[in-house]
Amino acid sequence: MDQVLELARTAGPAVTGLLLGPSWRRVRDGVVELWHEVAPEQGEAIGAALDTAREVLGAAQERGDGGAAARTGQEWEQRFTWLLLRSPELADRLRALLAVDRPAPSTGPVVSGEAQFGQAIGGGSVYNARGDISITT
Repeated sequence: MDQVLELARTAGPAVTGLLLGPSWRRVRDGVVELWHEVAPEQGEAIGAALDTAREVLGAAQERGDGGAAARTGQEWEQRFTWLLLRSPELADRLRALLAVDRPAPSTGPVVSGEAQFGQAIGGGSVYNARGDISITT
């Protein structure tokens, strides 16, 4: 159950980030499909809520409001918690849906067991480093 709750915790912000990406429609439709399995009567409302979230995030991005993404992520975290508590068997499908825009794993030799992934929302920048980093702008 802890893994399911952890997935819900990360799914909210992940979906929020994907809504402004190139595959937002596929993510939206995938989330709606998951909802139809648990609560068919809510599917259309979930789709509409995702559409609204996308519009709000786009407007917030134009205003430079980075807090909108965090608030929207928290809202969707609660929704995914509800979904996964009712139907934990959907966890693998949700994970696959969230992996849509992530880079494929490297097939080369693994130098370290550590992996980093960053996604900027709202025109921000992401800087990943394993050690010291100097940034000059």
